[in-house]
Amino acid sequence: MRPRRLLIYFLVIMVLMPVICRGDESSELIKGIVSLYFEELFNLQKSDIQLEFLHLPKTVLPTGRDYKYLVESNRNLPRLGHQIVWLKVTDKKSLVSRLPITVDVSVNMNVVLAAKKLRRGELIDSKKILLKTRKISRDYKNIVKTPNMAIGMITKQVIREGEIIKKSMLREPPDIQRGDRVKIQLLSKDLVIITNGEVKEDGVVGNKVKVVCAMTGKLMYGIVQSSQLVTVQLQ
Repeated sequence: MRPRRLLIYFLVIMVLMPVICRGDESSELIKGIVSLYFEELFNLQKSDIQLEFLHLPKTVLPTGRDYKYLVESNRNLPRLGHQIVWLKVTDKKSLVSRLPITVDVSVNMNVVLAAKKLRRGELIDSKKILLKTRKISRDYKNIVKTPNMAIGMITKQVIREGEIIKKSMLREPPDIQRGDRVKIQLLSKDLVIITNGEVKEDGVVGNKVKVVCAMTGKLMYGIVQSSQLVTVQLQ
């Protein structure tokens, strides 16, 4: 009885083995297709992309000239971290299958770092930043990737030395800064008076700012017209 039972087991294994091999080949094919997709998406070399496949479909992929593969996502890309992409398999006539693939994505890429500790409100120039390669696993769209994206901007917070600079840490430089001496144009119906004053908060052209009129010492709200002029509409 035992030899016969062993023979049955052996035959079962021999039947299943080609299926298992085809499944392994399909997994490698899927990994290769998804890897190529992210290489093109991030415009990076294969060596700079790390993919951890958390779920692969168990379906054996059909192969041959009649079949095409397309990777797509339901989310805005490019993005890093845990995500689901879909592998569409089509033949010459129709969609054959749409398979979910769960993957965790990280990349090695050039990012802008603070070369020194940057204070809040500090204007960034080329001497205050560095371009270095770092492994990034999240927040891809928020990261400053080139020096030109940072130079001329002002920090919104303290940035530590060596810290990756993000877009949310920066703001456009104001047209008028707190403490600037400006001309204040006082408007009242047909009457126009121009006097001196001081800006009490940062502002950009078209926005409202607080100013103090030197002639009266009164705090007023006016519209920034330029780096040297604020207009105040009197009641």
